[in-house]
Amino acid sequence: MVMNVSRSLKHLDLSSNLLSGDISQILGSLGPWSYLALDSNELNGHIPEMVKNFPSSLQYLSLTFNYIVGEIPQTMGNLTNLKYLGLSDNNIIGGIPTTFGDLINLESLLLQGNNFSRQIPEIIGNLTNLKYLDLSNNNIIGGIPTALVISSTWKSLWLSENNISGQIPETIGNLTNLEYLDFSNNNIIGGIPMAFGDLINLESLGLQGNKISRQIPETIGNLTNLKYLDFSYNNITGAIPISIGDLINLEILGLQGNKISGQIPETIGNLQNIPSLSLSDNFISGKIPDTFSRLYNLEILDVSYNHFTKLVFGTQLCNLNSIDLSHNHIDGELTDLIDALLDCKQGASLDISIGANNLSGIVPSSMGQLSMLRGLDLSSNLLEGNITEAHFSKLTNLTYLDISYNSLNVILPNDWLPPFNA
Repeated sequence: MVMNVSRSLKHLDLSSNLLSGDISQILGSLGPWSYLALDSNELNGHIPEMVKNFPSSLQYLSLTFNYIVGEIPQTMGNLTNLKYLGLSDNNIIGGIPTTFGDLINLESLLLQGNNFSRQIPEIIGNLTNLKYLDLSNNNIIGGIPTALVISSTWKSLWLSENNISGQIPETIGNLTNLEYLDFSNNNIIGGIPMAFGDLINLESLGLQGNKISRQIPETIGNLTNLKYLDFSYNNITGAIPISIGDLINLEILGLQGNKISGQIPETIGNLQNIPSLSLSDNFISGKIPDTFSRLYNLEILDVSYNHFTKLVFGTQLCNLNSIDLSHNHIDGELTDLIDALLDCKQGASLDISIGANNLSGIVPSSMGQLSMLRGLDLSSNLLEGNITEAHFSKLTNLTYLDISYNSLNVILPNDWLPPFNA
């Protein structure tokens, strides 16, 4: 498709249509434009070398969500007035051209969702006006270049879903205006730099799915603007820092799948905006702090696969609609837990999983008064005694029950049993 349009046209946006054809033909007929957007079409082919003849007035070029292939030509570096370049979600290969170091006016560079496979070049440090860089979901290798983490102009830096290795440089602390940082799902090693504490404007920090080790530094508590923090599925050790309670704006906290030990700090009760908390797959011990009763928005708690030894009970349960304590070392009896739940205001449905622990004694018949109970897993414990119809008298919302691998004598209500043919 060749475009013949007015030579006086400055701004052209043809995004989200059904345009097809070779991108080189379209780009070869450019006018003296400052803005060109061809996102979400069906354009294919290579970006042509003739890009050197693009109008010097071009400030905005976006070709995202097309079928463009091949490498970015070095001549793209001639577009020195570009402020925005979007080539994401295509099939572009190779790497970032070294001539990109000449794009000194560039503020946004979006290259995510391609097949870039080389290292991030040091020339990225030349782009002193760059605020938004997205290289996520590629095959980029090598370490995080020092030149990438020296400028205070950054607002957003996304490098997730690549093959980036090495450690996070301490110079990350220079990015004092950074609001969004995502290094997740790479091969990053080492510890979380103490310098993260200097990123006081950070609202979102994603490091999940790496090979990060060592303890979370106390300086993390400086990031009081954080709403999203995910360190899950790494090799982080040590205890949860007390300063975690300073992150009062936090809405999402991911710490599961690590080697975190010690007890949950009482300060976690300050995180009153969190609706869901997962600490599963760690080595955490002790009990659930009483301060959990202050987590008024917490609905889902998953502390499974840890080393908890004490059964949680009390008002800290009353706001939850799902609690998973399975695969711990909890002993004792169920009576205190059942009584605590009976003291809660009957409201939303509740799922409880305490399977694969060391609970002993009987299952109290007062369980049958928990009308909000929707799911119950008591499997693989040391429970004994009788389970009668009284245990199910008001469980009208119960849809899931697992009491297998105990020593219980179970008498189910007649209307629960399926008909059997003689």
